[in-house]
Amino acid sequence: MKNGKLKVTLSAQRPLLPVNLSAATPTMAGIQRKGSYNFRNLTSLMGLTGATSAAGGTNMALDPNYTFTLTRTANTAFRAVTGRVAYTNLQVAIH
Repeated sequence: MKNGKLKVTLSAQRPLLPVNLSAATPTMAGIQRKGSYNFRNLTSLMGLTGATSAAGGTNMALDPNYTFTLTRTANTAFRAVTGRVAYTNLQVAIH
């Protein structure tokens, strides 16, 4: 970390996943449900489908209830091997 910025470099041994402009926006509920790995599952689905964005929410019965919007930037990269997806420079907005 330098000047408050974390730099992540992905292994070039993992294939770069392409953007698919016609891919549907993946959605998922229960993003922060304990033990669900739903945030990881949503980002993986976004990378594997090539979607430019994804959305989800906590959908919890108790407050607080948050929504998440994940968006690719010009510098976003997804790489994968055997279904395991890694990413960098993914914009995450929490509302």
